[in-house]
Amino acid sequence: MQTVQSVVGIFGLLAITFAISENRRAVLFRQAAVGLGLTVVLAALFLKIPQLKFSPSRRSATASMPSRRRAAPAPVSCSAISAEDRCHSS
Repeated sequence: MQTVQSVVGIFGLLAITFAISENRRAVLFRQAAVGLGLTVVLAALFLKIPQLKFSPSRRSATASMPSRRRAAPAPVSCSAISAEDRCHSS
């Protein structure tokens, strides 16, 4: 059902852009079809090929790498702050 909804949505957006176009005769349908086809092919590649899939955790690639945590910032003492900017506000 999601696939049908997606296809209807794509063609719906194309129909809306065609409907609000000022110069409909200038629309090259072959060029639009090639662009849409290229989009579908790239989407299929990104979804099906494991090396191109987006993985937010990427645990398999970084499991052997050491953690790169930042050191905590050094505490600032009141003596290091100028007289105008004392730690204790009044």
